[in-house]
Amino acid sequence: MKELSANNEKNSFLKDFFSWVPFGLFFLIDKDFRDAFERLSWSKKQMEELEFLRLKSIISFAFENSPFYQEIYKKAGVEPKGFKTLSDIQKFPILTKKDLRLAINENKIFTQKKFPFLGLKTSTTGSSGNPLTLFLDFPCRKHRFINTIRAFWMMGSFPEKRFVLLWRKKELSFRQRLRSKLGLFYYIPVVDVMDVQKSALTKEKILNILNKLVSFKPQIIRGYVSTLWVLTQLVKKYRIPLFPERIIACAEYLPQSWWQEMEEVFHCPIHNLYGGSEASPVAISLHGKKELTVLQDSYFTEVVNSQNQWNEKEKAGRILITDYVNHYMPLIRYEVGDVAEWSDQESGPFPCFKEVHGRINDIFVLPGGKILFSHNWHIYFRDVGSIFQFKVIQRDFDKIEVYLSPTEGEEKKLEEDLKQLKSKVQESLGKDIKIKWEIVKHLELDAGEKFREVRSQIDPQKIIEKL
Repeated sequence: MKELSANNEKNSFLKDFFSWVPFGLFFLIDKDFRDAFERLSWSKKQMEELEFLRLKSIISFAFENSPFYQEIYKKAGVEPKGFKTLSDIQKFPILTKKDLRLAINENKIFTQKKFPFLGLKTSTTGSSGNPLTLFLDFPCRKHRFINTIRAFWMMGSFPEKRFVLLWRKKELSFRQRLRSKLGLFYYIPVVDVMDVQKSALTKEKILNILNKLVSFKPQIIRGYVSTLWVLTQLVKKYRIPLFPERIIACAEYLPQSWWQEMEEVFHCPIHNLYGGSEASPVAISLHGKKELTVLQDSYFTEVVNSQNQWNEKEKAGRILITDYVNHYMPLIRYEVGDVAEWSDQESGPFPCFKEVHGRINDIFVLPGGKILFSHNWHIYFRDVGSIFQFKVIQRDFDKIEVYLSPTEGEEKKLEEDLKQLKSKVQESLGKDIKIKWEIVKHLELDAGEKFREVRSQIDPQKIIEKL
């Protein structure tokens, strides 16, 4: 027994040592990595000075090298030399998703003549109802990597912790594969991007996931808010022995009632991480607080009112994001489609969101107890160029309505695409589901001026009963 205990301690030490090696190497050899952690101890004034310099740099670069920004800045009568204080950013035009999509299609936003593309082409999931393609150059990807590592470190997700990821099916990074071999990382796909027809979770699949979680004994669990809510209900209903140290909820709106319920069931801190394909991480909740610390050295984040001016604290407004370092496809004052309000609280050199709204994504429970998460719907529609926006509503367990808004000039193309979509979705959900399809000119906002692209009208209590 003593030998077994000694071997276990030795294996644990080796795991801890090798899990920290990549982190230590980055810290030693990469100045950007060290600087990111050093900024946590900065003053608010130092942070604002950095924000100004980074904004000035990307605005100047975009104006000199991007035909799109040259055009819209000249039309608005603004130039980089007019940017003298942080508040001057309000003079510059806002970039909407529609503007960005058009600029990409016309090849105007890119700066490839000055900055050849050597990065990653990716796509948003379409959480605002209209997905689009993004191009991230190498400096941008490095910047994101450093910011992500730091954000998880701030939330207490250290390299030696056993980590479970409940996410869409994707290729794992080198770091994730290394941690997996060390027994410190376990990945459970809940949505299959390449085979969305089989993504709905049956009771058998859910039971298998639960068995894997209990066996792995995770210390950190990260996943979609809707996935974590389902997990919470199952742990509570069946008294499943799952005792994580922290839970990180991402990608969807986290209602206060769900947040509180997760804390009560798991007896651990619940961290709310706000970000998206365009920018991540933007803000995180820390130290048991509901406010989200906005990482302004990662991206410049604004909250604006209906006049496109900075909003007062504790008043809801639209979120704008500026990426400091993506020179190939600059995103300056980009409207992400979410709503937030500033808090009067601060976290070190960073401001805080009181709350983020607009990322509401419901769960569909189908006949037979199958569960379908909202990201499935985003994947169905994201590669269909004729769809500008979509909205899906579940009226009952076997009744779903789908509303599609066409891209301008592609109304007839959408009618053709709809035939294939109907067959694809019906095959995925099953013949016992009645689906009503309708093409509309535009989609209205929901209550509270929010856009909910996936919505279930079924009482959550009935969903729990089906699990």
